[in-house]
Amino acid sequence: MKVKNMKIRKKLIFLLDIIAICVLAACFVYQHITKPKISVVMSTFNRGGVSNSLLERAINSILSQTETDFELIIINDGSTDNTAEILEKYARRDSRIVILTNKTNKGLPYSLNRGLEAARGIYIARMDDDDMSYPTRFEKQVSFLDTHPHITATGCAFTFSVDHPEWAVSFPVDPDESKLWTFIRVPVVHPCAMIRRSFLEKHHIRYVETYPNAEDMPFWYDVTLKHNGLISNLQDVLLLKGINAPKKENYGTVQNESVARYRNDTFESFLKQNKNCGTNCECYTALEKSGTTKDIIRSEAIRRQIEAICPPADAIRIDHPEWQDYFVFESETRGYRYSIRDYATILERTSDKIKVKWDKWGTETFMRQSDGSYIFKKNE
Repeated sequence: MKVKNMKIRKKLIFLLDIIAICVLAACFVYQHITKPKISVVMSTFNRGGVSNSLLERAINSILSQTETDFELIIINDGSTDNTAEILEKYARRDSRIVILTNKTNKGLPYSLNRGLEAARGIYIARMDDDDMSYPTRFEKQVSFLDTHPHITATGCAFTFSVDHPEWAVSFPVDPDESKLWTFIRVPVVHPCAMIRRSFLEKHHIRYVETYPNAEDMPFWYDVTLKHNGLISNLQDVLLLKGINAPKKENYGTVQNESVARYRNDTFESFLKQNKNCGTNCECYTALEKSGTTKDIIRSEAIRRQIEAICPPADAIRIDHPEWQDYFVFESETRGYRYSIRDYATILERTSDKIKVKWDKWGTETFMRQSDGSYIFKKNE
C-alpha cells in the first residue's frame, strides 16, 4: 500500500510539474505574441534622488492611466545614482514595465531608438522622466486615433502648474498648421506624443543626433514634411511639465543653437537656397512664393500663417543671439515679441536704443542698426 501511495505521489508531482511548465509556456507565448495597445518609451538618466523623485512621479502617472493596455519601456541611460534601484522596484511590482540598460551614458537619441526597437504596441507613446501624465491621457489619445485612422500622431496641451490652468500651452489641431509649425518648432509637445508605430516602421523613422538637445525636431520633420504624416493635437490639458528639473550644463545654450540651425536648414531645404531667409514672416512669405510645399500643405493654410505672424507696419525687427522676431509697441510703456506674444515693459526708448524688461525673465537692451533693425546688446 505504501509503495502504491508513493507511486501516486510521484505521478501527482510529475503532473503538477507538467502543469507548471505549461502555464509558464502559455504566459511566455501570451506575452510575446499578443501586442499591447500602447508602448510607452521613456529614457532616464540620474533622475533618482530622494523618495518621491521626479522619476517616481513620472512612472506613477503612467501606471495610474485609465487605459491599462500598455507596456512601459524605460531605458536607464547609464545612471550612476540610485535610478536602477528605483526601476527594479517598480519592475518587480508591475509586469508591464520593461527595463533596458545602457552600460554608459549614450544620450537621448540612442536611448529612445532602443525603446522604439523594443516596442511592440500599436501606438508609441512618449514620456519624459521629469513630467507627469494626467490619468486620462492614454484613454483620450487612443480613442482619438482609433476613430481618426488618417491621423498619424496626436499630442495634448500641457501646463507648468496645476494651480494655473490659464498657463496651459496648446498645439495645432489642423494638420497643415502642424506642418507649418514644424519649420520652426515642434508641432507636438514630445512627452505627450502618441504616434502609430506602423508609420515609423514603414518609413524607417528614428531619432538622430544632428541637432543636440533638439532631437525631436528632425524626428517630426521626417514624420510631417518628409513623409506627409498628419498631426492633430487634442486641446485637453493632459501633461504637467517639470520646469525645475535639473539639466546638463549649457543645455539651454546648446538647444537654442540647435533650434536656430534646424530652422535655417529646414527653410533652406524647401527654398533651395544656402542663406538665412530672415524672420519667420519673411521665410513663410518666401515659402508661399516658392510653391515647394503645394503637394503637402494647402495654400490657404500658408496664407493664414503669414497673416498671423507678419507684424504691423510700425513693428521693429530684432536680431537676438537666440531668435529673430519683431517687437510690437502696444503703448508707450508696453510691447511684445510678435511671434510668441512675450510681453515686456519698455524702460527706455530713443531713436537708437530700446531697453525692455520681459515679464517672464530679465532686462535686455537693443541697439538700432543702419537698416532700421535692432540688435541685442549684452548688458554690461
